Amino acid sequence: MGRPKRTDGPSADERIEAAFFAALREMPFQRITISGIVERAGVNRNSFYYHYADLDDLSRSAVGALFVHEVPQLLARGLLPTSDEFEELLSTTLSPDRVGALLAVIGGNSTPELRAILRDAVVDAWLDTFELTRADLDAETTATARFVLGGMFELLSSVHVERYLEELNELRRLPAVQVAAQTMRASFERLRG
Repeated sequence: MGRPKRTDGPSADERIEAAFFAALREMPFQRITISGIVERAGVNRNSFYYHYADLDDLSRSAVGALFVHEVPQLLARGLLPTSDEFEELLSTTLSPDRVGALLAVIGGNSTPELRAILRDAVVDAWLDTFELTRADLDAETTATARFVLGGMFELLSSVHVERYLEELNELRRLPAVQVAAQTMRASFERLRG
C-alpha cells in the first residue's frame, strides 16, 4: 500500500523538487547532494528514496516536468507565439517558481546533461503533439530541434524572474522566435508526412 498523501501543503515529492531547484539556483549541480535536498525539503531520506532512485532520477523528473506541453499544441495548430491564446497560456501556466526553475536549468549552475533533459522533454512534447515516436526522428529534425532549442534557451537565460511575463511577451514578438516556432512546426509536420 502506498503512503498517504499530505493534504496540508505541498506533497513530499513537490517539496523535494522545489528544494532541488532552490539548490540549483544557489550552487553548481555537482555540489548538490541528497542530504542537502532532504534537509531543504524537510523530509527524511526514506521519503526521498520512496519517490526517486537517486539524484539523477530526481533531476530527470523535476526538469522533465518544467516544459509547458501545450506550447507545441498551439504552434501545431498554426498559431504564432504572438497569438492571444499563446499569451493566455503563458500567463496561466507560468509562475515565478516555474520560471525560476527553468532559468536554473539553463543557467550557469546547470550542466549539459540537465539542459539535455529539458531539450528531450521539449522534443517529446512535440512528438506527442504530432503523434510520433523517437524512432520517427531523423537527422534533419533532430538538428533543427537542437538548433532552435539552443537559441531559445539562450534567449530565455536573459529573463528576470521578477519581470518574466513582460520579458517573455517581448521575446515571443521577436521575428526570430516566430520563425523558430514555424521551423519547428514544419519539421515535425514533415516527419508526420
